[in-house]
Amino acid sequence: MTFSKAIDSTPSPDLLLNLVRRSCIGDISTRAAQHFGDRVALVDGDYAVTYHQLDERANAVARGLIAAGLTRGDRLAVVAPNSWQFVVTFFACAKTGIVFMPINLALSPEEVAFQLADSSVTTVVVTDDYLQKIAEAVELTPLPTQLLVVGHSPELGNNGNLHAWERLLEHSSAPVELLVEDGDAVHCLYTSGTTSTPKAFSPVTTPY
Repeated sequence: MTFSKAIDSTPSPDLLLNLVRRSCIGDISTRAAQHFGDRVALVDGDYAVTYHQLDERANAVARGLIAAGLTRGDRLAVVAPNSWQFVVTFFACAKTGIVFMPINLALSPEEVAFQLADSSVTTVVVTDDYLQKIAEAVELTPLPTQLLVVGHSPELGNNGNLHAWERLLEHSSAPVELLVEDGDAVHCLYTSGTTSTPKAFSPVTTPY
């Protein structure tokens, strides 16, 4: 993984028009930061995140995901319990058009592997607690897959396909301005598969 790909450039007329006209979930954290910056947006145990911090971290992670090779329309699988990192990653995806794909934590490695392969996932965000299960699932998929591990210390460096999610936060927190349409998919969910093969469905990014 590299973290050098730049996304800042002079906005095209089409992008400028898109930024003005669109109504996308990815813009919610930006507007909330403008109006309620120092208020608490998230409480994760004893840890609180303000709206301003939420938006800055979402911008940094968005840039990190783009630098890692993801683009608009790609699916990013997320295997994590509720946490501030989960919410930050969601908004980072919404800002870039990357499709956020949460994975049911109770699934077996084989069931996870099916969803990863079915959605052509090449990047997974996973917490340390679920790393072994996801590593097993990745071995069963046909595509090379990189794992961004929450709780994997940046000081440990990269290890094959393992990378520290925290390194994404090293990117600039400047506003992310990329083309995202109201009709783009914002996340991808799978049915339970109790009566047949699980099916994917993707709600769009318009917040209403």
